[in-house]
Amino acid sequence: MRKKTEKKEEQIQFDYDVAIVKARKEAAEKAGESIEDLREREISRVGRIDRVSLAKINAIKDIPLTTNGLRVILNKHGVSNYWAQRSIAALCESNGIPQTSLNIDASPDTKLSVLDGLNSQLEKMLEHIYYGHKQNQI
Repeated sequence: MRKKTEKKEEQIQFDYDVAIVKARKEAAEKAGESIEDLREREISRVGRIDRVSLAKINAIKDIPLTTNGLRVILNKHGVSNYWAQRSIAALCESNGIPQTSLNIDASPDTKLSVLDGLNSQLEKMLEHIYYGHKQNQI
C-alpha cells in the first residue's frame, strides 16, 4: 500500500513539474511576443514623420508661448507623434517652460531600455519560479 501511495505521489509530482515547465514556456513566449510588439510599435512611431504638423509647429517657433498654448498644440499635433513632440519640447525649452509640465513621451532610447529591462526581469522571474520550485523540494 505504501509503495502504491509513493508511486502516486511521484506521478503527481511529475505531472506538476511538466505543467510548470509548460506554463513557464507559454508565459515566456507570450511576454516575449508582447515586448517585441511594443518594441516594433515604438520604432514604427519614430519612423513616421508628419510633415504638415511639423511645419505648423515650426511656423510658431519664434512666437512666445505659454504652457497652456503649448498644451493645446501638443493635444492637436503631438499625440502619438514623436517628431511633433520633440519640436514641442524644443518650444518648451525656448520659452523657459519645463517639459514635465506637458505630457511629452519619453525618448525611444528610454522606452527601449525599459523594455529590455522588463524582458530581463521576466526571464529571471520565470527561472526563479521553475528552479526555485526545484530547490524547495531538496
